[in-house]
Amino acid sequence: AFGDAAFAGSVPGDGTTVHDVVGVAPTPTGHGYWMAGADGQVYAFGAATLAGSASGLLPAADPVVAITG
Repeated sequence: AFGDAAFAGSVPGDGTTVHDVVGVAPTPTGHGYWMAGADGQVYAFGAATLAGSASGLLPAADPVVAITG
């Protein structure tokens, strides 16, 4: 965690294997966040809810480069 951000978890702290996390986006309340991997996988922490991921749907030539809230 940086600044006044609260720590709500990490990758691979959740037990998964992760390659190239490319971005973090906060929830509107600031009580959670999403992390996105270049492979399209999205991870939810704290109050963030997971609505799905694009992992396995994207061609390897088109990696994810960012996430926004």
